[in-house]
Parts: sequence; structure tokens; C-alpha cells
Amino acid sequence: MASSAIIFITLIIISDATAFRPSAAPFSRQSRLLSSDFDFSSKQGWDDFYEDKESKSYEWHASVPHSSISSIVSPVKSDDQLLVLGCGTSSLSADLYDTLKPCKLTSLDYSLACITEMNNRYEDTDRENLHFIQGDAKSLNEHFDLNQFTSIVDKGLIDAIMTSDDWDSSIAKILKGASSVLAPGGSYVLVSYNLSKSTKKYLNEMGYFHFTYDLEGSNDRVSISKGIKTTK
Repeated sequence: MASSAIIFITLIIISDATAFRPSAAPFSRQSRLLSSDFDFSSKQGWDDFYEDKESKSYEWHASVPHSSISSIVSPVKSDDQLLVLGCGTSSLSADLYDTLKPCKLTSLDYSLACITEMNNRYEDTDRENLHFIQGDAKSLNEHFDLNQFTSIVDKGLIDAIMTSDDWDSSIAKILKGASSVLAPGGSYVLVSYNLSKSTKKYLNEMGYFHFTYDLEGSNDRVSISKGIKTTK
């Protein structure tokens, strides 16, 4: 019975994950790079993607305004630290920093090519507390201290993880690590393709966060959700 339930949940979440494939124009360079056989777990694959000139500034879930995300993250205090996971080359990190400062904002991505691009982009701007580092979101404790952050923002990372064969263990590592580096009462703001009821239930039942889904700013394709750290 238990194995049947696991198979059932797996099928539901995999069906959600298929929505992650970008519906780019047929002749888009990104469409060719993110083909059906693209390995979303490959560091080299992401480096190749972000080294392409058309990916130097690429917005995942572009239908969601960054102002909607910042309104869910806020309010913040001057000593708060924020973390953006899987930042890519989106302007989200800088937009959050500009809207929510004074605060310290760190952005992490698996791809060194991506982080190099972002550091080059913002090195001469007046954003001294905006930092970009290369790292694995499944190993947050290797990069950050316990209770270091007040909020974490994930725009598209969980979507990408859900396309991998080991999606369940990977998501568990990300959420467990996120919970450990978040201060008590900290939040995990998730921007993702719309999830099924069973997937929403599954994420809450993992026990690291209590998520509220489909918040203001969501649309018929993309959802903004907010998870509050539990005491697990």
C-alpha cells in the first residue's frame, strides 16, 4: 500500500514537472538549448546555456512581476539577510535589493558561467551588499550559517529539480537545508508553475515549511507561494 502511494505521488509531481519546459518561440536560441533532452541537473549544461549571449539576461516566469515577489518577501529590517536560490541571470536579485534595501542579499546558482556574468554585471553598481556565489542548493549548510537568513526566494529552481530522476530526494535536501539556514519564523517564497493539489500537500507534509499557495500576483500558469519555517 505504501509503495502504491509513493508511485501515485511520483506520477502527479512528474506531471507537474513537465510544465517546466519553456514554451519559447520555435526559432528561439533558448528553445534549442533547453531541448527535450536537456539535463537540468548538469552543471555543464547550465554553463553552456548561460554562456550563450541570448541567455545573458533571461527571465524565468517572466509573467510574474518582481514587485509582486518583493511585496511577499517584505517587510525587512536593515540587518536582515535574504537569499535567492537558482538566481540565473534574472534581474530579480537586483530588483529585490533595490526595493527592500537596506538589507544584505546573497544569490546562489549552480552555474559558474551564470555567477561570473552576474558579478560582472553588478560590480560597478552601488550595491555593496548584493553578492553572487556559485554553489549547490542541495548543500546550503556548506555555504551558509544556521539561522543566517530571514527569507529565501526560489523562482524556478524547484521546477527544474522536479524534472530530474531523483527529484524527491533533491527537493528534500533543498527544503531541509533552507530550513536550517533560515531564522525561526523565516520564509521560503516559491515562484513555480502551478502545482497540483497533491503536490502542494506533499510539500507541506515534508514538514520543513507550511506553505500557503497561489498568493496575490499568481496567474493561470505561474503561482507564488510562501512557506513559513516550522519547528521540525
